[in-house]
Amino acid sequence: MRTCLFLCLLVLGATAQGRDSREEKRKQTKDLRRFIQLLEYSYDDPNYLSHASMAKRRSELSEKLEQIAVKLSPKKRKKLKDAVGSYMALFGRADFPKGSQKAYSSARATTLELFRVVLIPSQSPNFSVGKKVYEKQCQQCHGSEGKGDGIYTKNPKIKMEPPPKDLTKQFIEGSRSPFSYFNSTLAGSEGSSMPKYEFTLSAHEMWSVAFYMAHSWNRNDRDRTGTNAKVSMESISKMTGYELKALGLNDQDLRYLRDWRSFDPKTPRK
Repeated sequence: MRTCLFLCLLVLGATAQGRDSREEKRKQTKDLRRFIQLLEYSYDDPNYLSHASMAKRRSELSEKLEQIAVKLSPKKRKKLKDAVGSYMALFGRADFPKGSQKAYSSARATTLELFRVVLIPSQSPNFSVGKKVYEKQCQQCHGSEGKGDGIYTKNPKIKMEPPPKDLTKQFIEGSRSPFSYFNSTLAGSEGSSMPKYEFTLSAHEMWSVAFYMAHSWNRNDRDRTGTNAKVSMESISKMTGYELKALGLNDQDLRYLRDWRSFDPKTPRK
C-alpha cells in the first residue's frame, strides 16, 4: 500500500514538473518573440510614436533583453548584449534611424543566431494563399496597398494606437524580412490592436501572408525578371531588404526573390 502511494506521488510530482517545464519554455519563447518584435519596432517607432510611447517601448526592450540573456552562456550573453547595446546607444542621435542600419542588422542577426530561431517555412509560401489571408485578415487595418490606411483607421470609434505600419515604407527602408511579418502575425503585438493568429491561421498561411507583405507593393514590376541569385530560402526568409542589398542585390532582384516565382522548386538554391 505504501509502495503504491509512493509511486502515485512520484508520478504526480513528475507530471507537475513536466507541466512547469513546458510553461517555462512557452514563456521563454514568448519573451524571445516579443524581444525580436521590440528590436524591429524600435527602428521605425520614431515615425509612428510619441516620445513617451517610444520611451516605454525602449524600456521594455531593455527589460526583455535581460530576461532572455540569462538563458545564454556568459560568452554568448556578452555577445548579445554588446550587439544590442551598440544599437541602442544610437537611439538619441539626430540621424536615427538612418545612421543605425548596420548596428540594427547586427543586433537582429546576433539574436537570431544565438537563439537558433526557426527561420524557414516547412512548406513553400504560396502567393495566392498569402493574398487571400491579407485581404481577409490584414487589409482592414493596413490597407489594400499596405500603406496603413485601411477602413478601420478611418473609423473614429476604433482606437488604433500605435497606428498600423506603412508596409511600403518598410520595404523601401529595408527594415523588415518575411520572418518579421511571420513573427508578428503569429504572436500579435502587445499594446497595439494587432491580434495574434497563432490559433487562427496555419503556419503555411502565416508564412504565405508574410512573404506577400514583404515581397513588394509595386504591382507593375510583377512581370519583370530579377537576377536568379543563388540565395537560400533561409536567407530570403530572415534577411531584411537592407541585408540582402548588401549582398549586391537591387530592388528588382529583391522583389523577384520574395515573389511567388522564387518559390518554384526548379529555381536554383545553394
